[in-house]
Amino acid sequence: MEVMQFKLSPRELEIVKKIADGYRTDDIAEKLFISPFTVKAHRKNILRKMNERNCVGVISRCIREGWL
Repeated sequence: MEVMQFKLSPRELEIVKKIADGYRTDDIAEKLFISPFTVKAHRKNILRKMNERNCVGVISRCIREGWL
């Protein structure tokens, strides 16, 4: 996996996978034992690092690149 191109942390990649699986912020927070605010911060960082406007773009790119 070439995730390092965007320097996603293991936790950020975990968040991306949960988003791709259709989980909402509160669900992700509960599953990963973190605050919903932390999930939102990770999501914001993922969007910034991948230079995408929304999570649909992130997921599409991850699928195209073979990360998901």
